Amino acid sequence: MVTPIIGRILNSRSKTLDLSQKHLRKCPDMICQLPKLEKVILTNNELNELPDDFGNIKQLQLLDIAGNEFQILPVQIQHLLNLKKLLAYRNKIKSLPPGIFGGLKSLTVLNLNKNELHKIPAEIGGLINLKYFSAEHNHLTELPEELCQLQQLEELHIGYNRLVTLPVNLGSLQNLKELHAHRNHLQELPGSISKCIHLTVLDVASNNLNIFPVEFDKLHLKRFHYECNPLLQSDLNPSYRDADIFPLKELVVRFVMNEMKRQD
Repeated sequence: MVTPIIGRILNSRSKTLDLSQKHLRKCPDMICQLPKLEKVILTNNELNELPDDFGNIKQLQLLDIAGNEFQILPVQIQHLLNLKKLLAYRNKIKSLPPGIFGGLKSLTVLNLNKNELHKIPAEIGGLINLKYFSAEHNHLTELPEELCQLQQLEELHIGYNRLVTLPVNLGSLQNLKELHAHRNHLQELPGSISKCIHLTVLDVASNNLNIFPVEFDKLHLKRFHYECNPLLQSDLNPSYRDADIFPLKELVVRFVMNEMKRQD
């Protein structure tokens, strides 16, 4: 069934190859004979590797390998210099090979949701055009500070992990519009978050937060999800009394009041 599909692509000018839901256990080597492909969709198969020469598809802009059996992100991907979207969610990826992001300077979307990752490599900071990064439903306990080098990043989705803290220099993400960090173990947010001047959506629900940076209310949030966090000021450590932080309860009041003022 697959060979005729590839044959038709060879004899046409189509730049898209869709082999989703074909029960594939092996990706056909013939794909590598289609160097002008721009989109390859391999969703919902049983793949755990790509052909050795897959990196020869130099014009590829979209690679969708979601819903497969990959345990490691294929190293061939690093040669896809024009790749803009990489969708690798719903696999069993435990690690990201060294150098995997080295050549992906064109990447704008990276989705690694629902894998088994414990760590994001520091070299992610080299994805200079990344606008959307999602790694929800993994086993992450920390994020590299290099993540804060992603000056074009607009959406960061890291919910359903085991994060205790966020990068100190989070405020360097000047274009960040949405931060989804719900269902973690966060105890506080970095003070620099107040510098994320374009942030409009913040989801920190279901964490261990009861204090926030003192300048937090300078943000122009349109959606702020804070439910299922500790609320009692009496739970604050006395050493926090004079620090640059607010109890969440007071912060919520300020947020509501600011919203009312904006609507007047």
